[in-house]
Amino acid sequence: MTCFNRCEKTKRCIESLAKENNHQYALEFVVVDDGSSDGTEEMLSFYSKKYILHIVKGNGELYYTGGMRKGMEYIIALHWKFDYLLMVNDDVEFFEGFLDGMVEKSLKKNNAVIVGAIHNEIGELNYGAIKFKTKKSLKYKKLDLNDQEVEADTFNGNCVLIPKNIFVEIGPMDAAYTHNWGEFDYGMMIVRSGYKIYTSMDYVGECDDNLESYLDKRKTILQRLKDKESPKGAPFNQWFHYLHKNYGIVIAILRCWTPYIKLLFGK
Repeated sequence: MTCFNRCEKTKRCIESLAKENNHQYALEFVVVDDGSSDGTEEMLSFYSKKYILHIVKGNGELYYTGGMRKGMEYIIALHWKFDYLLMVNDDVEFFEGFLDGMVEKSLKKNNAVIVGAIHNEIGELNYGAIKFKTKKSLKYKKLDLNDQEVEADTFNGNCVLIPKNIFVEIGPMDAAYTHNWGEFDYGMMIVRSGYKIYTSMDYVGECDDNLESYLDKRKTILQRLKDKESPKGAPFNQWFHYLHKNYGIVIAILRCWTPYIKLLFGK
């Protein structure tokens, strides 16, 4: 996981994950702290004495994808022996015993990647496995618990169980992304390599809905445009790279302007 200045959420996430050590698992944490100043550093130092927890320091400019990539590179460099990589967001509070179902589903599906379905505080699905409307469509749906046998096309990275052999082959996230698109792109890399992705059998945890700043219609068009081009938004060059890599040059040229057109029309 990667974190920045949300100490209490990160703490709850670690504590909820650590409960799985009471089952049949031996978790080893890798947490990328991207220069937090709210007590996260001290909290992680405390937990590093309580659990096997590695703290990887960021420079304050990694953001989500950069932080996850740095953590992945750290794991690869150490040549660890492990069975699965569990990629999580630090704002998820996990339900005790959730790993049992994820590992069971992975084994049942011939060591497939399993994406944990997450719900918000009122029980609605908000993050999980993703299925595109068609092969070349940008529109998608989030697979719910009724979609057990549907092969996903990619995922939100809030909770993803990846068998070691797949992680070693795919490697870290694409360095072209700073914050957005890294997780979608990573899932699509996995599928292109011939591996399967499925949703979990049950909800695995809870977290808040996180609306991207540039999608907030209450803001002015200029502010939304500024937010979009910021590192935490969807900068043009990164959006174009995502389209080109996953859909081809024609769709990249045609669709790279879509977000700007929507902004102009207040969508």
